[in-house]
Amino acid sequence: MGYSDWKELIKDAKNFATGANDLQLRSVLLDLQDAMFNLSSENFDLRNRINELENQQILESELEYKGSVYYRKKDNRYFCGMCWETDKILSSALDRSGLEHENKTFWCEVCKRPRHTEIPNMDM
Repeated sequence: MGYSDWKELIKDAKNFATGANDLQLRSVLLDLQDAMFNLSSENFDLRNRINELENQQILESELEYKGSVYYRKKDNRYFCGMCWETDKILSSALDRSGLEHENKTFWCEVCKRPRHTEIPNMDM
């Protein structure tokens, strides 16, 4: 039985109570209607939170930790490890390595910090 079914039952009961002219019964039915609305609202919020967590889990499965950055193979992009681990923000980490460097250096546009990889000559 869905929310709309419950809503109809409460509406029918309110109409019945109106005909009976019982104020206490009407008050209880209004309280019941409020409770049903609150449950429906909470259910909606919980479903949205589940959806967010599932999407985050999918995203996390696509990321591979490489030194101090995360790499996502499907779009060949690097992301700041600090921003992801602290705030779950995927901020692009731009490769600022020079050819003379053995390790790669990335620059995060969000936290404005360099990220040096610990893996020499990374093949990503």
